[in-house]
Amino acid sequence: MAQRVDVAIVFRDMLGPDDAAAYMARYDMPEHVVQRVLSGLAVTRIDEGGALVEYAPTMPKDSGST
Repeated sequence: MAQRVDVAIVFRDMLGPDDAAAYMARYDMPEHVVQRVLSGLAVTRIDEGGALVEYAPTMPKDSGST
C-alpha cells in the first residue's frame, strides 16, 4: 500500500486531487488514507533510488500567512 500512497501523492501534486482520489478509489484504499493524501498530510517515503526517506508535506503552504 505504501507504493500506492506514493503514486497517489504524485498524482495529487502533478495532476490534482481528483485524479489522486480516482486512483485511490480504483484500489479501494481506506478512507482515512484517502483523506490524509488529499489533505496533504501524507508524504512520500521513497526516493528515486528506492530508499525509504522522510519528506515534508508536499502540499503548498498558504502564501498569505506571515
